[in-house]
Amino acid sequence: MGSERTIRQHEFLFMGGLQRSGTTWLGKLLDASPQVLYKNEPDNWAKLPFFRDVPSRLDPTPDNARHRDAYRRGIAECFWTHSTDFYRPPEFEKDFLRNGLFRLETLALRARRKLGSGVPVQRIPRFVFKRPIADVRLVMKSVISNLRLAWIHEHFPEIRLVMIIRHPGAYVSSWLRGQNQEGWSGFGDRARLDETVLPFPHPDQERYRSTYENGSDLERELVYWLVANETPVLALADSPRLKLVVYEDLCADPEGVLRGVYEHCDVPFGDSARKFVQASTSVHEDAYRSVLKDPTRTVNRWRDELSAEEIAVVEQHLGASFLSKYWPRSVAA
Repeated sequence: MGSERTIRQHEFLFMGGLQRSGTTWLGKLLDASPQVLYKNEPDNWAKLPFFRDVPSRLDPTPDNARHRDAYRRGIAECFWTHSTDFYRPPEFEKDFLRNGLFRLETLALRARRKLGSGVPVQRIPRFVFKRPIADVRLVMKSVISNLRLAWIHEHFPEIRLVMIIRHPGAYVSSWLRGQNQEGWSGFGDRARLDETVLPFPHPDQERYRSTYENGSDLERELVYWLVANETPVLALADSPRLKLVVYEDLCADPEGVLRGVYEHCDVPFGDSARKFVQASTSVHEDAYRSVLKDPTRTVNRWRDELSAEEIAVVEQHLGASFLSKYWPRSVAA
């Protein structure tokens, strides 16, 4: 299948947001639709090859034909290629798949991976599709694309965009929990952040420079959160192609907010989505990566995990940004 056809003859939906912002939960809520073929972070360069030629930060101009063509090819490859590192056996029944055959094909791929070395990547066999592939709705989730969302919008205006943002206190708390439980490293580390943050995309963000260069790890991570979320919102807030989701609103009214996302994506909201909303919010698993969480327990968990001093720093930086309007009442209050 040609890469041009992949974008132009499909309803292609892109979901972005920073890591630890609820992207996995929202992604699975979209995956619950029987009409969606969902791919989780295929732009992870460390394990998959699809987008290695496309920087994670791209300004809307100038028009870089090389990156545009590479991105188009990446979209085509990631959807019609299967990799066990990211694409587990489908959790939800799809009306365009022979679901049993697809599960068997996935299990066979996993078995070959265990017997061999590296990450096996192969084309999805066409015989697992019940309908023409052109009818399939494609959804891709990314946690490294906030600073190229405006570029995607400019060069691929047919793509519908969804972006999720989460209070920086919750983002910081979850990051630090991952550091303790998952062995993450690099919180506030300039070696990790410089290529993303610098140079600041907007002149108004120059006010963050002193804090970024001289502040604590917490302050530097907050500057990254501000830049990575302010930049696409400034560029795309007036675009009808962007649906902005606030994580705390999703926690407060999962089905209502999700219905708005489905409507934006022109995907019918049916029983499978409704059932997964109920399933993912009615039980609570403490596993770090689980999407089965009681939102009333997770939404303000960071207030108990961060110190009063850390909360004050978070609130100070958020209060100085226009993003504070998405949390009209202090979440820490």
